[in-house]
Parts: sequence; C-alpha cells; structure tokens
Amino acid sequence: MSPEQDQGRLQEGQGQSQDQEKDGQQDKRPEDRRQGDRRGPPVEIREILDRNYVFREREIGDLAFIVNSGTVEIVKDIDGKEVVLGTIGKGGMFGEMALIDDQPRMASARADGPVTVMVISSDMFARKLARIDPFARGLINILSDHVRRMSAGMGDKQDGPPQDDSP
Repeated sequence: MSPEQDQGRLQEGQGQSQDQEKDGQQDKRPEDRRQGDRRGPPVEIREILDRNYVFREREIGDLAFIVNSGTVEIVKDIDGKEVVLGTIGKGGMFGEMALIDDQPRMASARADGPVTVMVISSDMFARKLARIDPFARGLINILSDHVRRMSAGMGDKQDGPPQDDSP
C-alpha cells in the first residue's frame, strides 16, 4: 500500500500506521501536524526519514508535496539502474504531474536526509488550477504531456516510445 493510500486510513489522534513507520514517514502529533492557511483548511505536514520514499515510480498519485525543509531526490529506474534525475529543495513542489494528468508516477521521490513536506491533496490542487486562466491551464497540460513523452524516451518501456505530434 502506498503512503498516499495509507494516509487515508490514518485517523487523527491515532499516531502513525505500520506502513508509514515502515516507509519512514511520521505524522506529527495532531495538534502539531497541521499548518493553518487563512484561505482554506489546514494542510497536513509529514516528516520523511533519510533514504525513505515519499512515493514510488508507477504508483497512482493523488497527492503532491511541497518541501518545507531538507532535500528530496527524484529518481527513475532506467534500464534496471536507479538514476537521480534531480533534487528538490525548500519551497519546491513534486508529485504534481500525477495530479495534472491523472497518470501513474513517472519517477520515485526519496528523502536525501531528513525531510519535512506539506501535503497537497488532489482536491486542493484542482481548486487552485480552476482559478487560473484557461490559457495557462492548457499550457500546463501541454507541458506535462511533453515531460511525460521525454520521460518515456529515457527507457521507460511501460509508457512506450516518445511520439512527435508536431505538424
């Protein structure tokens, strides 16, 4: 079960589940784990232990994350070898692609040292996207499609080869 799926089972005030302990994710105490936002409901904060995964490649994603502290590595299995594609530091968002296009995760996200992240639900993400200009929304969809196609060209056999739709 993925950390995202398990999160839905976690009831406030019950501590952390066995799956979250195993994956190295810890929820703060109920009174400490939420950060208020004047424009909406509180946001969940998670702590990820060093070298533990926030999510894994090919999982279904319904959450995105913003790094509050630490560094997250984005890693992809290419020809049987784990390759670090990049790193995300404080203030950076990751996991958003699965929310934009409702496709499985293209890569894994792993803590490089202790990390604290803010959890962005798919509902919150959709509300934010709905408020932006339709042109900008269309551009986001085009860019996410380009990223997926480039990722497919990096050896991801499951997604198939990149295609050229240009006229």
